Amino acid sequence: MSLTPLQAAEIVRCKADFRYFQRTYLRLVNKDAQTVNMKPNAAQRSVAADLAAFQWLMYLKSRQLGVSAEVAAWDLWKAMFNPNVHVLVAAHHAHSVQEMFRKFYYTYYVNLPDWMKDAFWLRGTKRSVPKNNEIHFFHGGRVVISSANSEKARSGTYNYLHLSEFSRYQNLQDTIAAVLGTATPGAQVVFETTANGPNAAYEMWSGLGEFAQARQIERRFIGWPVDERAVGKRVGLTGDRYRVDLGVNETTGQKEIYEVDFATEPLSALEVQYQKDHGLSIEQMAWFHCILTQKYAGSWNTTNQECPITADVAFILGGKPYFTVKYIEAMHGEDAEGLAVFDEPQKFRTYVMGVDVAKGGPDGNWSAAAVIDATTPSDLFDVATLGGRYPVLDFARLIHALALKYHAFVNVESNDAGSAVIEMLLELHYPYLSRRVQLTRATDKLEERVGFHTGAASRTLALGKMHDALARNAYTPRCDRIKRAINVFVYNDKGKPEAAKGRRDDFVFAPAMAIICLDQIGRHREDTTHTRRPETIQEVLLWERATGREYIPDYEVFGNDNDGGVADQILSGRGPRSVMDIMNRISGVGGR
Repeated sequence: MSLTPLQAAEIVRCKADFRYFQRTYLRLVNKDAQTVNMKPNAAQRSVAADLAAFQWLMYLKSRQLGVSAEVAAWDLWKAMFNPNVHVLVAAHHAHSVQEMFRKFYYTYYVNLPDWMKDAFWLRGTKRSVPKNNEIHFFHGGRVVISSANSEKARSGTYNYLHLSEFSRYQNLQDTIAAVLGTATPGAQVVFETTANGPNAAYEMWSGLGEFAQARQIERRFIGWPVDERAVGKRVGLTGDRYRVDLGVNETTGQKEIYEVDFATEPLSALEVQYQKDHGLSIEQMAWFHCILTQKYAGSWNTTNQECPITADVAFILGGKPYFTVKYIEAMHGEDAEGLAVFDEPQKFRTYVMGVDVAKGGPDGNWSAAAVIDATTPSDLFDVATLGGRYPVLDFARLIHALALKYHAFVNVESNDAGSAVIEMLLELHYPYLSRRVQLTRATDKLEERVGFHTGAASRTLALGKMHDALARNAYTPRCDRIKRAINVFVYNDKGKPEAAKGRRDDFVFAPAMAIICLDQIGRHREDTTHTRRPETIQEVLLWERATGREYIPDYEVFGNDNDGGVADQILSGRGPRSVMDIMNRISGVGGR
């Protein structure tokens, strides 16, 4: 097609100026279901500035702020005005793929002026209508929208990657690694999501554990107050009545408009404190009040997750009690100090101990420890617990004795008095201690630290791991002290999970300290099952029952090197391969 001088000048200007192209030519469907020119709001303007400045970005956001729309506009602009630039949009499931394609990319393109569509015609389509969740320009520029687990998202090479709602990816670490494998050197990568509970995405956002490298990504939290539309409009010139327009309900197709009269329905005490804590206007509180009471049925925790005001509350799970389980049998009764043993240590089983240390003193908090059988990760249970008001060094000696008794892998909360317990365990040369590598701000170097330091982010992660184990029935507490602590662990008025007023949390954090370090005990498990070998046939059967594996003896147990015995036959491939065959070959076993 032949362009007029004015059209050619427009293309030159659009290529050089993203904001001009967006404001002048891109159209989308607004919250009232009308197709309108795209006028970026404050959140979108902030995102556009970030996209122009950074190669790696991660967004945690409130809903309906237009972050996905802004990233989509940027990616289309890049692919449209740059030959052979490839964009990948990785959504969390197939429905979201179609939704993002139709809502953004398809709508953006089909609403361009006809002359611009003729100039940037599409390959493999009639009348330049995008299809198959792709936009493929004549010059090789391309946008591919696919689910994160599909083959499209794991093949090819891409210059721009948009990982949408990554908190809802299955197998987050593996999925992200596969998708990032398609990135070209220097590719721009944008992660964005709403919260989805304290799952692996929370670890990634916080740069914890296996996601430590995510700390290098430029992170942005965008809360609901950024949205200029998140306000109620006063009805009349005076009075306390406000009208709140939430737009068209995506499910019913009906427009949602609510009216709030604070004279007859004043803000609750919690809402007043919320307004004070975050410096919100009465117009913003009118909007928030409607979201809380109308959209989320009065649930503060759901509202905090869907429309967070700070990153700290974004990953909260719904429901006033923190844990989804209740132990009726432990509702009554008082906690007794001391040691409770449910199972004596057994050979070939793997134990992990979590330790929560208080400062001690007759009137202070309790110190607590929980020893958990972790032989089978999907079937965790208490074998012993210890708790009470102990002087710190006395408690440290008890922990050492208990650890020796169970040959346990020990994870001590290292905050405050916990460091004294760790110091004693190190002085006594106890070998099985949890260690984590963390980045030290002062030196900007990775350093190994013994124990588990509890901060705002790591606290949420540890609690989330325990929450998940209980919800999946992977952990079965048998100690009434732990059950009672779980029963009274709730969200406070600001959405933070903690023990109810007047109750303790020590027997929540002790098992949580054990569960959070399960990813470290692989070597310890091998030590308990390989170093401590079975010495009798009965112990072979016990070993197999404990590990769920077939026992193949080696030379240390069943013979000397190069003596032609059973072990040498096994190593050479000539010997028996099952326990029954081995038993029948060992002297004294056959015929019984």
